[in-house]
Amino acid sequence: MHISVVVPAHNEEDNIIPICNEIIASINKIDVTYEIVLIDDGSTDNTYNAMNQIAEKFDCIKIVKFKKNYKKSAAYMAGFKESCGDIIITMDADLQDDPNEIEKMINLIGNYDAIVGWKENRMDSISKTLPSKIFNWINKKLFGINLKDNDSGFRAIKKEAANELNLYGDLYRFIPALLASKGYRITEVSVNHRPRNSGESKYGYSRLLTGLLDILTIKLIIDFTNRPSHLFGYLAFGMIAIGVISELIAIFYKVFLGHLFITHMPIMIFGVMTIILGVSFFGIGLLGELVVHQKKNENLYEIDKN
Repeated sequence: MHISVVVPAHNEEDNIIPICNEIIASINKIDVTYEIVLIDDGSTDNTYNAMNQIAEKFDCIKIVKFKKNYKKSAAYMAGFKESCGDIIITMDADLQDDPNEIEKMINLIGNYDAIVGWKENRMDSISKTLPSKIFNWINKKLFGINLKDNDSGFRAIKKEAANELNLYGDLYRFIPALLASKGYRITEVSVNHRPRNSGESKYGYSRLLTGLLDILTIKLIIDFTNRPSHLFGYLAFGMIAIGVISELIAIFYKVFLGHLFITHMPIMIFGVMTIILGVSFFGIGLLGELVVHQKKNENLYEIDKN
């Protein structure tokens, strides 16, 4: 079995070398071959130099350097592409994820496609834990994902499952939901979580609002990505129905009550406009179908090869 450990890093100069040393020490206890894929996500400190320093010491380390900060989804996509392992471990570079838990994940993954590390005793401030709890509750209710830590960055994913992911924006937080929607089997295991000793957290309450918007995006992606005409079709028929009802009301007043059409001109105009809007939505849905079938994969990031 070959393991790939994907570690995105943005301004983690003090943590890169220690986390790599810990990963290597931990996996050396397991009967597997492995590699570590480090992604420098546009760091402005000495993160890249630290990566090169540790890579000179260990041949198992690969480095991917982004030209700018493309965020975590792009970092994961680059890491998955560069990985050769049968199982991909994702973990943060801030030393809060404990590499000693990797063995537990590998032993458990057998009949599953992904293992999520549940930070049962989370060593974070309330500005991170409270939004996370709200996010996890909404995830469970909306997607039926029975996990306690949906957005944990400490995961084990089989290569074939990781290859099915198309991450951008903040969609990396919804990896369990995306995998489950494709029929992959997911479970979680309690893992040790440690306090951050160096560097600054990049998350807080602001991520809750963006997370709520992303939940809507994910719901649409899961339900309508392959058939956008269904989404726009529902809107189209709804609009057309409202328009037709408005016109029937105007006709009723004219035929049965003897009112002049001009008396109910606003209703008639509203009806015509909603019918036109409904037809437009239907056309957008058809165009969406064409885009789904014709869209080429776009580069989410650019690698600095200098």
